[in-house]
Amino acid sequence: MWGESSVIVDGPRITSIARYGDKAAALVAASEDFGRIWTASVQSNLPMATSKPCSGVLSTGQKYLICTTTADSGGRRSPLTIAVSRPGKAALAKVFVIRHAELPRGAGESHPNARLSYPYATEHAGKLYVGFSNSGDRGGNLNSAELAVVPVSKLAVE
Repeated sequence: MWGESSVIVDGPRITSIARYGDKAAALVAASEDFGRIWTASVQSNLPMATSKPCSGVLSTGQKYLICTTTADSGGRRSPLTIAVSRPGKAALAKVFVIRHAELPRGAGESHPNARLSYPYATEHAGKLYVGFSNSGDRGGNLNSAELAVVPVSKLAVE
């Protein structure tokens, strides 16, 4: 298993979603027995930036994946997105933008080359709190921390 990964737990089924080194695609592995035995990691058809993802299950029963999942992102770590499934389904069905690299107004650093990465999320009282790092225009690991608050109701998929 690659070190920069996250899991979605759905009863005995656990899905691991991992960064694929320098490739802008997600690696996926699965277990059907609570993590005792795993399939080999395989490249998925999901474009994903070369950064650590965050995943889980919302109170609505929707699975989610937070990272950069845009078809044209390559190795860029922006925009920060959340991909969600329909309630109770495994496949991710819709992608929402949490934060673009540039913010014309509002709190947070704004820079066209900002890397929005290493997200973590927790749900409380109908809101998903997403913490992540922002490199601004500094590069390296000189990051600031940001918090996005997303109403779970806004993540509904028809």
